Amino acid sequence: MTLLVMTAASCSNEETPTPTPTPDNKYMGEWEGVFSGGDNGTWDISVDKEGKFTGEIHSGNSGNSYPFTGSFDADGKIATEIDVNGVILDFDGSGSADGKTASGTWGNSGAGISGVWSGAKK
Repeated sequence: MTLLVMTAASCSNEETPTPTPTPDNKYMGEWEGVFSGGDNGTWDISVDKEGKFTGEIHSGNSGNSYPFTGSFDADGKIATEIDVNGVILDFDGSGSADGKTASGTWGNSGAGISGVWSGAKK
């Protein structure tokens, strides 16, 4: 009977392991960049710890700004669409291995416009 009590007492004194915190996504933070080609301008985004982002693209041709969302996948790839007055522009690219820069291409083959984009974490 004494052995059973000692075993129960020793089990209750064990510490619960502390979960290891998940590191932040290396792309997390504020970003800004430029794009050129069939239109030119600037863009800015805010990336959360899951790699999801929200931001705006600022068109030099129209002088307007357009909101957009997207995400960096686990490999740093980016694929998003931006609706600019009914014309859907596909933005594709990738982030650098260190999480400090990103670049890629954009375009809409139906509208006959395309170009390149690049940016960096602020």
